[in-house]
Amino acid sequence: MLQRIETGLNDLGLACRPGVSVTATSAWWLSQYASAPATHINELTSLSAILPALPIQVLDSAYPHLLTLKRCGVHHIRQLLQLPRSGLSRRFGATLVRELDCGFARHAELHTWIQPPPVFDVRQEMPFHTLQLQGLLNVAATLLTALQHWLQGRWAATRTIRFTFHHGRSNRHPDHADTTVRWVRAAQPTQMADAWLQLLQDELTRQPLLAEACDISLRADVLEPLQTQTETLFPGPQEQQQAWSALLGRLHARLGSDGLKIPLETPDPRPEYAHRLHAHAMTASESTVKATAPAKTLRKTGTQLPAQVPTQPPPRSAPLQSALRLPRPLWFLPRPERLPLQNNRPVQKGPLSFLAGPERIEFGWWDSPATRRDYFIAQDSDQRQLWVYRERHEDGVSNRWYLHGLFG
Repeated sequence: MLQRIETGLNDLGLACRPGVSVTATSAWWLSQYASAPATHINELTSLSAILPALPIQVLDSAYPHLLTLKRCGVHHIRQLLQLPRSGLSRRFGATLVRELDCGFARHAELHTWIQPPPVFDVRQEMPFHTLQLQGLLNVAATLLTALQHWLQGRWAATRTIRFTFHHGRSNRHPDHADTTVRWVRAAQPTQMADAWLQLLQDELTRQPLLAEACDISLRADVLEPLQTQTETLFPGPQEQQQAWSALLGRLHARLGSDGLKIPLETPDPRPEYAHRLHAHAMTASESTVKATAPAKTLRKTGTQLPAQVPTQPPPRSAPLQSALRLPRPLWFLPRPERLPLQNNRPVQKGPLSFLAGPERIEFGWWDSPATRRDYFIAQDSDQRQLWVYRERHEDGVSNRWYLHGLFG
């Protein structure tokens, strides 16, 4: 444990002088005196042999009275113990006597647990002014390690952190402010410094600084409870979700908030309006994202939809739709393609054979024109499965067939 503590402090750029003893007070004394005869006391019987040789400067309660004690010839704890307890308490206070008793295990020690601050907000000076990525990441890594320890102490995680890069007046860009703020967001709450450092690197690669930074500040104030999981031999849904969330986080950092979109299903059964692309919100889980943006594309990348999405219809009886729900293809054509006919049958590299259907979709009666179609799954001579439909009219079925999608 001591080695882990020293390693953690070294990662933060801090040095320590350890002291180990059977009482916390005596351990604190040993850690303050570099020339102590021993830094580890493992038995109560060793306290009276090692502690008396320590100087009185190691006692916190003796610090205000050092000059007076030294004028009295008291330089070490041994000499302090030789003084009468009643006179020592009356002259220098009961706190000094109580500290001595706690150090020698004569009095119970009552400690106040260290409470981490409610908000992590730390600023660190750069060793030199720079706008080079690696120099910025080296200092940011120290801040992120401190953030990880702070989150572990609070048993919490966060989705969003804020880096502030401070520029000296001589270094800042003439058209910009004294600071540059970079928000870094993760797809799921995390406390791992390595994950945040990778996201920061992607963010700074996409949007580099315009001026040299002299200080870096890191702030995290929106926390969530840490979700623990049981270690398993084989990866399960949680591990797969973590990998997916990590990928989303990196894509968000590289592409920006407007470059990452997810498809969301809508209650409109018409294929042209059945899905919408919505900006992925890094501050909420994928399951809570709601579709509010207008539809722009179909499932196939780059397929443009009408700019105006139909509004909801006025109250009316439910539209006629068959109970059969056919599978949907992955690839949609930008616009349905009219199929030629041969002997009143649709042709696509030869006559089509029908595998399933029909699925009737009648919707959008408030639009002009309304959608009335019978969809089929067909197969051509190359054994490809196609998604085709036949148009319907109010007075019956027409003989116009269209190709709308392709199955993989």
